[in-house]
Amino acid sequence: RNTGDSMSTLHANTVETSSSGPVVLTKQEALKFWVNYDGPGHAVRDSLNQSSVTDDGTGLFDFVYTTNFADANYCRHGMVTQENGGTSSAAGCAARKASTQETNQSAMTYFENNANTFLDVEYAFAASNGDLA
Repeated sequence: RNTGDSMSTLHANTVETSSSGPVVLTKQEALKFWVNYDGPGHAVRDSLNQSSVTDDGTGLFDFVYTTNFADANYCRHGMVTQENGGTSSAAGCAARKASTQETNQSAMTYFENNANTFLDVEYAFAASNGDLA
C-alpha cells in the first residue's frame, strides 16, 4: 500500500543471507564507540556505546564503553577543538596506556601544543573501531 510517505522503516531482529549465514558488509566499518566531551564542564554532549567517564586529572579522561571490545586489537583515535572565548588554540590528543590497551575503555590525553601541558579542552572527541565482544 502506498501511503504517499517516501520514508520506509524496516524492523528486524536478525538479517541473514539466503543461505542463513551472517550478512557480510564488504569494505565497510562502522564506529563502535564515539564521544563528544566537554572537558571543563565534565559533561558528555553525545555518545555511542559510552557508559561513563573517569577524570584522571587535567586533560586525562577514560571513556568507559557500554559494550567492551572483543580484544585489545582495535583502533582508538581522537580529535580536539580547543575554544578560548570563540578563538581556537593549538591543542592535541593522544591515546594513553598504549602498552596495555584495555577492552573496556578508551584512555585519552588532551594537551595544549604550545605550552606542552595537559588541558581540559572544551571539545574532546574520541572514537574506536573494531569488533565488540
